[in-house]
Amino acid sequence: MLGLISANEITQVLTRNRTALTILSIFLAYAALTVFWSNDAQFKTFALYTGYGLLIITFVIAIPLLAHRFPWFIDVFLRLLVLAAVISCCYSLCFYYLLDDYRPLGFDRLYSLGGLHNPVVSALSYGAALVLVLSFASICRDNALKVLTFFIGILLLAGIMHTGTRSVWIGLIAAGLCVIAVLPNTGAQKKLVLGVVGLTCLLIAGVSIWILGYHEALLERSTSFRPQIWVEFLTKIVSGNFFLGFGINTDPAFYADGIEFKHAHSIYLSTLFYGGIVGLGLFLTLIGQVIYTQVKNPTRLTIYVLPLLVFGLVCLVFDGNRLVRKVDFTWLLIWLPIALSLVDDTETKTPPA
Repeated sequence: MLGLISANEITQVLTRNRTALTILSIFLAYAALTVFWSNDAQFKTFALYTGYGLLIITFVIAIPLLAHRFPWFIDVFLRLLVLAAVISCCYSLCFYYLLDDYRPLGFDRLYSLGGLHNPVVSALSYGAALVLVLSFASICRDNALKVLTFFIGILLLAGIMHTGTRSVWIGLIAAGLCVIAVLPNTGAQKKLVLGVVGLTCLLIAGVSIWILGYHEALLERSTSFRPQIWVEFLTKIVSGNFFLGFGINTDPAFYADGIEFKHAHSIYLSTLFYGGIVGLGLFLTLIGQVIYTQVKNPTRLTIYVLPLLVFGLVCLVFDGNRLVRKVDFTWLLIWLPIALSLVDDTETKTPPA
């Protein structure tokens, strides 16, 4: 993106996506400014979050810019992203089964390598890749590619299952229904039939899990303290600065029953805690604008944008902390679909895969 910053294409990208980029810029600038009413207000911290914001907006602009300049870019980028997830998943599963002492967390949940060193982060990251695979499979016409897609999907599912993360399944269900809803060149009646078939399969799978007794494993960790955490944060927010929040550099950790909870475990509650109703309102306005634009003027990338965004929005009800930070899984779930939504329909000569 920096190499093309003086190119004519960047003016076209900025002009065409003026509304979304304006809302995003205001949100990122506001998030950085909240440092000044945080518990630890320092100029260097303000500079840090300003840098994070610049990273995010550069990434979001770079995707449509590169797609405009290089028609093959989106196709190659998404394939490499899925390939990276598959390689990571393969290594993690091999370590899980071949190394008897590979249990760094002290319990039997898959621990992925590198930046995915957390079962939840692993599950959501592999889930994002799986949603892209599902989107591609829904429009793919090549039988050989369909077979390859099927095996990739099974591998990613295996990785997700071994993480023991439950919220990802809710996100995958929502994303799957979204894929059906935005299928191109498909009538409403056929979409309804596909939706009913999908929900029926889910019902059968749920009943089977219950009959076979596997539901005990699913319910083993109960609600993972989510209600208690959310009540605590809502109490803090209501009794504190509800309008502007506590500031993005405020430490939200608290103790309950001898257990430390480091954040709100919900991207919405966290955004409300750090930025108040102003911050959450800006974020939801950005999301609403992206969804509205994609529904009103669908492009060939809508089949990727909306399912991936829905997956992220649903999963992050139960997890997530700061939206503005350096590259992490939140970029896959939120900033990537937003960036893809800014790619114009005419910029991809062939359907992306």
